[in-house]
Amino acid sequence: MISTGDDAVVVAINEQLIGIPWLTRIPFAYCGNITPFHTKFKADMEQYALQIAMEFKLQGSNGVDFMLTNKGVQVIEINPRFQGSLDTVELSTGMSIFDAHIRSFDGELPELRGFQCFCCKDDYFCRKGIDY
Repeated sequence: MISTGDDAVVVAINEQLIGIPWLTRIPFAYCGNITPFHTKFKADMEQYALQIAMEFKLQGSNGVDFMLTNKGVQVIEINPRFQGSLDTVELSTGMSIFDAHIRSFDGELPELRGFQCFCCKDDYFCRKGIDY
């Protein structure tokens, strides 16, 4: 999301790829993400993220990590920084997150755009070091 300290907009919901066996042997390791993520919990996730932005008066580019459980959505982390999904969000929406981040400090929020495509980023972890 992009936040001004007084207002915020959710730009995208992304699915994190965590501990994917063909990308890593490290349990719970971040392996990438997919933008956009379609879920029946979208409205809940957006509402929680906006409430968090207002409560903490967040500014700029911020992320809220959720875990989907049998009981619904649980907030697990707040990231007041650029997220690992920055590139897939920009490619998927055509929006410059860095530009929106800078403008938010002048109180300006970006105009939301629809998604133009799905984007995916995978981080592959090597088993051994590579000699160059």
